[in-house]
Amino acid sequence: MWDELIDGFVDSERSRGLRERSLVDLRRQLGVFAAHVGDDSLLPEEVTAGYLRDFCVQRAAPYGYATAKAVVWSVKGLFGWLKLNRYSEEDPSAPLRYPRLLPRRQLPQYLKAEQLRTVLTLSRAADTRSDFALLSLLCSTGLRTGEVAGLTRENLDLDGRRVAGPVKGGWLKTTVLSESLVAVLRQYLQSRPDRRPALFLTARGKPAGAAHIRKVAARAGRRAELPLVLTCRMLRHTFATHAAERHGRVVTQALLGHRRGDVTEVYTHLSAARFRPLMNRHPYNDAEVRP
Repeated sequence: MWDELIDGFVDSERSRGLRERSLVDLRRQLGVFAAHVGDDSLLPEEVTAGYLRDFCVQRAAPYGYATAKAVVWSVKGLFGWLKLNRYSEEDPSAPLRYPRLLPRRQLPQYLKAEQLRTVLTLSRAADTRSDFALLSLLCSTGLRTGEVAGLTRENLDLDGRRVAGPVKGGWLKTTVLSESLVAVLRQYLQSRPDRRPALFLTARGKPAGAAHIRKVAARAGRRAELPLVLTCRMLRHTFATHAAERHGRVVTQALLGHRRGDVTEVYTHLSAARFRPLMNRHPYNDAEVRP
């Protein structure tokens, strides 16, 4: 029964335009919930707020903030849908609250300006044009892994110095590009003899997916001999932290595409140091990116 209800809820979210990656995560979290509630042989009307709270705590305990938030989001969505479709008279998930943002000591680390420059300098010398352009875009815009993986040539407007694509939440965001980043992207695209729609390709000529993008970031971090594993999430935090220090919360919120200001606010407390380069600037002088 629970599997059928979850299928109905996921189908309704798909019809509302929820992205496929979010649907996969939704189904995964609710699959765990279905197994949990199935073991207790509970019907929808028998589930209580305390039962859901205990499940969310137990499910998220071994993981971090992101998983805890995803669990609560999944459960609240399901039971809201169940009430809307009259499978139950009450919504036991209503009292659930999303977890508080992680305190400073638990936030992912970010790179200093010198570390970021080293990462990109070595990438320019060792990586393919595609991987260097990909890494440059991540560092200079703070885009998420999935957002970069989904970009096509049509999303890019080099003359207008912007890239527009779907972001988390399913809405379209336009990101401004610096002149030096535009030069890097233009050189990269001019070096490609193909007309494939994907903006970035792997060495085998296939569209660069999220796994490839993560590998590019991790390899660049190892090459730079960083004392940590470099992730795309860390590059986004690097961009956000330095943007917040230089421009404040409002501008950073717009650059990151956050709809809520309290999500951006945490970056204003991450570091006391000031980022010297202008924000949203590629770490290379124009002379260094010319062919």
